[in-house]
Amino acid sequence: MGSINIGWEVSSAQGTGNVMAVPVMNNITLTGLQVDCSIGFPSGKSGFAEALCQGWILTPAAWPLWNVPGGPHQYVNTPLDPNFGTPGFAGAGQMGGAGASGCLFSIILKAWAPGGAGRGIFVPLDIPVVAGSGIFFHMDQAGTVTDMEMQGALFYK
Repeated sequence: MGSINIGWEVSSAQGTGNVMAVPVMNNITLTGLQVDCSIGFPSGKSGFAEALCQGWILTPAAWPLWNVPGGPHQYVNTPLDPNFGTPGFAGAGQMGGAGASGCLFSIILKAWAPGGAGRGIFVPLDIPVVAGSGIFFHMDQAGTVTDMEMQGALFYK
C-alpha cells in the first residue's frame, strides 16, 4: 500500500483554472481518493463565485491530448466513454457535459462574499491504472475574485 499527496492553492483567481497532471510510471490499483476543495474571498470583495473541482484517469492513448488549447480555464480533454452515447440537453442556456471516461470525482462550490465554501470527500476505489496513464486534477473559477485550493491524497497498491 502506498499514498501520494496532491494539491495547490491559487490566490486571486478570476475566470481561470489550474490542472495538476500526475504521470503513472508503473501498473497500480487505486484503492482510495481523499480530496478537499475550498474557495474564499480576499478582504473587501463582494459578489458571487463558483469553482469546479474534478479528477480523472486518462489512458496512455488520451494522455498526450489532455490539454484543451485556447482557454484560460485549463479544461482537461477527456474522451467519451464508449459505453455511453452523446448526451442531449433541453432548455434555454443549457451548458454541460456527460460521458467523460475515467472520472474520479466532480464537485462544484458556490459562495457569496465575504463567506466561502468547501467540501471534502473520501472515495474508496478499486481501479487498475496501467503505466503510461495520467491522473488529472482540475479546478476552475467563475465570478468574483477568489482564493481557491485543492488538497488531497491518492491511495494505491
